[in-house]
Amino acid sequence: MPDSMYDRLGDMLSDVLESGTVFVGEDNKRTDDEQEQDARKEDVGRKEIPAEVKKALFFLGLEEDALIDDVKKAYHEKLKYYHPDRHGDNPVLQKVARNKTREVIEAWELLADFFEKET
Repeated sequence: MPDSMYDRLGDMLSDVLESGTVFVGEDNKRTDDEQEQDARKEDVGRKEIPAEVKKALFFLGLEEDALIDDVKKAYHEKLKYYHPDRHGDNPVLQKVARNKTREVIEAWELLADFFEKET
């Protein structure tokens, strides 16, 4: 009995998964910058990341494979969100915002040092 269409499809899928190559259609072609960024993410993902760096990335809402550009963007967004001037009318919120702003800055400094050493 000849192989069914599903058997052949399963074999093709297994071959693709084993080879690591996936067909990308004309509409889904990736730019060189996107491919380079993925390659850098893979490099970062292979290195051992210290616990304090992981904690800082988590605090900024980032994954372990984040790039320095991702860190900068998250830093600016968090800093803008927690800035004490946004809560000028409420002293309690202003105090909390100052503490969070300090934590955001500390996370940025730690991550900036980490990425500087990596390059």
